[in-house]
Amino acid sequence: MYRKIAGAILCLSGVLLYITYFICGALAGAGKLYVFYDSSIQHLTTFGVVLFIVGLLYMIWDEILDYQKNRKA
Repeated sequence: MYRKIAGAILCLSGVLLYITYFICGALAGAGKLYVFYDSSIQHLTTFGVVLFIVGLLYMIWDEILDYQKNRKA
């Protein structure tokens, strides 16, 4: 159960990091083509996707453990 909650929190954090990149671009960009071309903020999308995938894997791992536990009982 706790792995599902942790996985959901990781997924939420990943989504928030992913959309933060676009929100910052919308606020700072206002008509520019490449707002953060040479900026370190580009890594937000990468970190967001990685956190989302780790969260999904964590939830899948908990589902597998629950299935194995219920199958033995």
